[in-house]
Amino acid sequence: KTLVHETDELIKTSKETVEGMNEILIGINQISSAVGLVNEMSNENNKNFEAVKNETGKFVDSIGNEKKKILIEDDEPPVLVMVKGVLQDDYEVITANSGKEALSLFYDGLVPDLILLDLVMPGMDGWDAFTRIKNLGGLHNTPIALFTSSNDPKDIKQAQEMGAVDYIKKPCDQDELLRIVGKLAN
Repeated sequence: KTLVHETDELIKTSKETVEGMNEILIGINQISSAVGLVNEMSNENNKNFEAVKNETGKFVDSIGNEKKKILIEDDEPPVLVMVKGVLQDDYEVITANSGKEALSLFYDGLVPDLILLDLVMPGMDGWDAFTRIKNLGGLHNTPIALFTSSNDPKDIKQAQEMGAVDYIKKPCDQDELLRIVGKLAN
């Protein structure tokens, strides 16, 4: 009787052990399955992060390599052509032949790094264009240099009072113009 009883207990314990082992195997399979899913998600995330990194790298590269934008506003086409020719290797040069055209460029979203503004122009003169540009939201920090043939001390004084960053007298030597624009646009 004792032997039968001990054998029954051994069989019962063995069954419990097998059931426990089966539960452990089920748990291991579930864990293994979860680890597999986590690995798949991790691989997919790595691909997505790499794609984002590549796209971001393109964006940063293109931003970092852009030329500074210089807006030249003058009503004399030869002046626009000459100044653009001098600056275009180092800068993106945008030209406007009137204050009205310059303002239109701003309304279309242009935000230059420097503005060279002529004073004497038909229609909207340089003073009016200067004031209107300064009053445009988001552009108040864009430096404006007057680029004019006027040698009148009153104009020079007014330019300083209005906040012009420089008063460049036309005609200007090409090397001098490059030096001034390089200083002001950076």
